[in-house]
Amino acid sequence: MTALATTQRLILRYFADTDRDAFFTYRNDPQLMKFQSTALPFTKKHLQVFFKQMQERDIHTQNGWVQIALEHQETGEMIGDCAFVNHNKTVEIGITITSKYQKKGYAREAITALINLLLQEEVHRFVAVMDVDNLASKRLFEQLGFRQEGHYLQSYWDQRMQEWRDEYLYALLDHEFMTKTS
Repeated sequence: MTALATTQRLILRYFADTDRDAFFTYRNDPQLMKFQSTALPFTKKHLQVFFKQMQERDIHTQNGWVQIALEHQETGEMIGDCAFVNHNKTVEIGITITSKYQKKGYAREAITALINLLLQEEVHRFVAVMDVDNLASKRLFEQLGFRQEGHYLQSYWDQRMQEWRDEYLYALLDHEFMTKTS
């Protein structure tokens, strides 16, 4: 599979059929999906639809979320994915790292590589929206230079918790990222 980007430890690439089992497993991990909108259980039908959608999308499309597999360079294991959707040069991004690889800098590495990749698409603004209790994501995006720009009150219904949840909006402009990384 052709790499879209590489880092010291990761390969960012499109999903391959060989990723199905790993993706299915971590998408059904309730702790990992705690702050994501994925309905559980994530069924084989959901898996089939997801892989069909991802085969129809690439980094240049603007017709919905694009998810990119994160492969560990040393082991070849898919350790998660990053996702984005482009809304007229404003890109919302998100990330999932499997439990085994969390708190080791992989998310920061992957998001940095994704932003660098998307800057080639002339993106002007990056945003991340997260549940207010998702402290790991909050820390991650703050470390990457994103600033909190909003607090959405009761902005989504959490089916697992059966309640309305608040979210934070974080953002970063293209020139801010380029200044920070140069």
